[in-house]
Amino acid sequence: MAHVVGVTEDAAPDELAPGRAAHGLPDRIDVALLGVIVLAAFLRFWRIGAQSLWFDEYLTTVDVSHGLGRMLFTTLGHVEGTPPLYYVLEWGWVRVVGHGDAAVRSLSAVFGIATVPMAYLVARRLHQSARVARIVALLVAVSPLFVWFSQEARSYALLVFLASVSLYFCARAVEAETDTDFLLWGLASAAALATHYFAAVLIVPEAVWLLLAHRPWRRVALGALPIVVAAVPLLVLAEVQSKKHNWIADWPLSQRLAETGRQLLLGIPEPLDHWWPLVAALLVAPIVLVVWRGRPRERSTALVMSALVVGGLVLALLLAAIGTDLVLGRYLIALVLPLFLAAAIGFGARRAGWVGVAAALALCALWTGLVVDSATGSTLHKPDWRAVSKVLATGGGDRVVVVDDYLGQPLLRYAHHPDVVARNKTVRVRRIDLLYHVPPPKQRCGRWSGLACEVFFFPLLPKSLQPHFLLVAKIEFDGFTLNRYAAAQPVPVRPRQLLSKGRFGGMVYFPNGR
Repeated sequence: MAHVVGVTEDAAPDELAPGRAAHGLPDRIDVALLGVIVLAAFLRFWRIGAQSLWFDEYLTTVDVSHGLGRMLFTTLGHVEGTPPLYYVLEWGWVRVVGHGDAAVRSLSAVFGIATVPMAYLVARRLHQSARVARIVALLVAVSPLFVWFSQEARSYALLVFLASVSLYFCARAVEAETDTDFLLWGLASAAALATHYFAAVLIVPEAVWLLLAHRPWRRVALGALPIVVAAVPLLVLAEVQSKKHNWIADWPLSQRLAETGRQLLLGIPEPLDHWWPLVAALLVAPIVLVVWRGRPRERSTALVMSALVVGGLVLALLLAAIGTDLVLGRYLIALVLPLFLAAAIGFGARRAGWVGVAAALALCALWTGLVVDSATGSTLHKPDWRAVSKVLATGGGDRVVVVDDYLGQPLLRYAHHPDVVARNKTVRVRRIDLLYHVPPPKQRCGRWSGLACEVFFFPLLPKSLQPHFLLVAKIEFDGFTLNRYAAAQPVPVRPRQLLSKGRFGGMVYFPNGR
């Protein structure tokens, strides 16, 4: 007989039934959950294509534009830093729904929506009341962090969904008497690991939970088998991709951890950055209170969920301490669901009563406001490369545009028939456009997530070209500035002349007749 860790047999009648069958799935539809799913769908699809793609999303579109074989065996190893599952799914998805901005992001929105009922099911599987399950579903639905990544053409929404599936089957396996749930946990965990390497920060603590809950460990080993099988090729790929993560350790770990906390509480743009203590209190206080004053089942489950979060953070920090420092806010996103579950148990605890529900609704109202502000009123957006392309369209041909070729590469998606100039190539032009972006003063910028305030570069016209070109226009728009220079006669120019040595930079050529 398995020894179950984190579950006690003191549930009130309404916590085990009605509404939940013995197998852990609801035996009838929860109308409140349907409303939360509709809200989640609205927030994720509302204005999903309003902002231009940023650099990482642009890379996704480049990846999936290739044939499947080339993408898997060439592109991902040289361009990306994460495993292949998301890109395989996105490769098939865009061939059905199209390649527009909203279309390429919509797969993430679908997984973001699907995470809402999965969070509900995890809560019910953990023998929590329908009230707790509804609260955690609502937290997932309106979380600014989850909404942001559900509108991004990257792997994080899929990672969160698969992490929720893994947590669901882990909770089933803790109480299981058969091998099936262990195997399903292993398959879901392997899929999460094939989506992002940092799925391990949840999978490893889950494995520890299972090991503590079961003697002997045969079933746990069976569940771990798919994870081990998936890990072997993924380790090989991770070694190939390792250089893609070198930039992370250049930033202080303390700064990255602080950014992680702010993004969890307020979302990526953080339009109300000074509100983070209030949001932190609303999220952490119910966990503390339920651990201190909750009923045994509420307390034990909240402690297990909190232990999963702490264990994952400790694992990430241990890896950083031994030299594999890849700690980044979005990489730890698989730990957010167990954190929300612990908070929801506190909000929905019997002893919390209407005060707990009111506090949960207040937090969700604040988060919903942040989501709306991020989408409509905030100046902290992704770079508006569409606006850049419209301004460039007024310049005609016979010119080059100098732009950062790292974060500035999405310009190639929106500009009309541009040619990228190789560094050793020479072109003769009459005009040069120097495009740059300067962050607004005294404005905090969320880091490492593609916001426009991160895109700052200052190309200068070199002294060798200054006698030939005069500044004829300075155009300011959406945080960008375009310095337009003109010459009386065509002048030969090369990227090496215009681009600073030792830094990223690119030159795009717009020939006449395009």
